[in-house]
Amino acid sequence: MKELYAEGKEVSGKTAEEILARLEEGSNYIPPSARREYKNMVLKEYGDYVASQKDQAKPK
Repeated sequence: MKELYAEGKEVSGKTAEEILARLEEGSNYIPPSARREYKNMVLKEYGDYVASQKDQAKPK
């Protein structure tokens, strides 16, 4: 997720699809029956990651 954030990827369905594609390129099999649920999960996790990075960047 760090790479995607560094590339400036927004939290979107397109980014979630890219995450899935990268996982599958790395020999991670995602069954078609679980793909939608998996996509929703990675989108939520990426959104949480982006939010945490923005929180850390705020001056205190």
